[in-house]
Amino acid sequence: MKIVCLIENTSTRDGLQCEFGLSFYVETESRKVLFDMGLGTGALENARRLGIDLSSVDVAILSHGHYDHGGGLRAFLEVNDNAPVYVQEEAFGDHYSRTQQGYAYIGLDKNLEADSRVIKLRGDYMLDGELRLFTDGRGRKEWIPETNATLLVRREEGGYVRDNFPHEQNLLISSGGSHVLLTGCSHGGIVNIMEQCERVTGIIPKTVIGGFHLYNPRTGKSADISLLRDLSVQLSRWPSTYYTCHCTGQEAYESLCSLMPNRIRYISTGDELVL
Repeated sequence: MKIVCLIENTSTRDGLQCEFGLSFYVETESRKVLFDMGLGTGALENARRLGIDLSSVDVAILSHGHYDHGGGLRAFLEVNDNAPVYVQEEAFGDHYSRTQQGYAYIGLDKNLEADSRVIKLRGDYMLDGELRLFTDGRGRKEWIPETNATLLVRREEGGYVRDNFPHEQNLLISSGGSHVLLTGCSHGGIVNIMEQCERVTGIIPKTVIGGFHLYNPRTGKSADISLLRDLSVQLSRWPSTYYTCHCTGQEAYESLCSLMPNRIRYISTGDELVL
């Protein structure tokens, strides 16, 4: 299995674009997968520079309904006329972030909701023997970081409520004897997601890749060190190796490195894992 980070906040290679967004390209024994699409066209341009043909992708997955993961959906649909794009049914909801200036829309392009290639799911879904999508257990409150506090949903009757992320889904890949868990931002809490993966699938992934949302870009604040200490203890319950990035934040990442040495690594734009 090969996994390439097409775009992230940082880069390890010259000539590749970076942005506050996320996108991964995955090759399994039988599939070519795009997991998230970044903010705009950057992921597609990086794929071209890396020699990856996104027109050959046969399945695409959107982890949740925020623009830094699905802003590139239109660009992907323009270069690939075949792959279905799997989303949770709430992905095109009215997602907002509270800022000092008011409320900023951070959702997807609603004009794309009716595209025939966009397939809305309600909960867990087995694509095939290699790919399985699952949500993180709706309504759970344990281990959900307070860095989500400014993320809201606008109600039809008016006003805003805190998002509980029913639009978030995660991907378990089982191929060639390897089990890999891909997350987008882990808004529901990475510990909740790990527990749900084991509960739903019976599998403990050897490798976990994605953002942990331990940093709030609106406030510039990282998760408290007390939460990070508890988080490191919880994550160490599993024998997994964690590759994190994007919304985890550099401060939180460095703290986790010291708290669980040799268990967590950073993955940047252009990095490739062969598992």
